[in-house]
Amino acid sequence: LLQQALEKRQLSLHYQPQLHLQSGNITGVEALLRWEHPEVGDIPPHKLIPIAAHSNLIFELSDWILTAACHQALAWQKDGIPPMAIAVNLSATEFYRDDLVAVVGKILAESGLDPQWLELEITEAILRQHPKQAQQILNELHKFGVRIALDDFGRGYTGIGFITQFPLETVK
Repeated sequence: LLQQALEKRQLSLHYQPQLHLQSGNITGVEALLRWEHPEVGDIPPHKLIPIAAHSNLIFELSDWILTAACHQALAWQKDGIPPMAIAVNLSATEFYRDDLVAVVGKILAESGLDPQWLELEITEAILRQHPKQAQQILNELHKFGVRIALDDFGRGYTGIGFITQFPLETVK
């Protein structure tokens, strides 16, 4: 069913604004995946991602999300909207894929989006799984100029001292 959803363009990204509290200005957006199922209705990401992981479509879906988000960010810039970061969440499966850095580089090159406007969000649990490997991946992404955000900080047992070894721009 998910493969059909990709083919029939039933998937879409919705964008949640990120605000600077003092000024009220939008400083970025977070891309949130939705499946507009013709019979069931809207299927949110927390239900959709596990389906993708179990159907072996997680990488195809991840590539689609990154591509769509990068193209949207660039389209907004071309429409005169000031550049802002567009955040895309990565699951552990997506983050630890062998070709993540190459895929991100390819998508950025094909879309034409300046890497500074792409923010990849990972959770603290991802960093704890394989810290040395995570640091290597994050360093490579950081060299591209991609922003890295740590989501869900404080839900686990990670302290500030642990996360300072990683090239993070944002902690949420």
